[in-house]
Amino acid sequence: AEQVSRRHYHQQQFHKAATTTRSRFQHFQHHHEFDILQMTSDDLASRLSEGYLPTIVVDTRDNIISSDGQVQAQVRGALFCPAPCFHSDHIRFLIEKAKERKRVCNTGISNHKCCVVFYDKSSTRRSTKCATRFWQTVRQCGGTNEITVKVLRGGAKSWFRSFGKNHRLVQDFAFDEKR
Repeated sequence: AEQVSRRHYHQQQFHKAATTTRSRFQHFQHHHEFDILQMTSDDLASRLSEGYLPTIVVDTRDNIISSDGQVQAQVRGALFCPAPCFHSDHIRFLIEKAKERKRVCNTGISNHKCCVVFYDKSSTRRSTKCATRFWQTVRQCGGTNEITVKVLRGGAKSWFRSFGKNHRLVQDFAFDEKR
């Protein structure tokens, strides 16, 4: 009887340890499942310059009007979706736009996913929050075979430091109005 209860005790301990390990693994997997990768300015510039890779850029800065009333520059072709206003309507619109961009860019035998890149001023807090919300919706809709999501490392500051004078990559509204 003692040997049976000892065996039962060890089975319980083993089950308890396995359950704890599994739940820790599941927590780790769940915690990291929505981590959004960052993209360097050079990588984004390459994608935009090549033109054949489906890419959408989203500017999540709260305001693109400077204190002196000028519209600030942004990545050329970026969609302006301020983080506080980034809701389900914007997300659905972006998903449809990404699917359309993938369809248009993938002619012939290529089958590249559309890369949706979010950025804000310099940190990645706002853009990561929007990117995570977007990615969760993409996963729920089953669009992971068509769309990838990234955040621009260093945000707009890094982008303009690298490409501020390149008007093929930067939409500088003040400069464009002077021409």
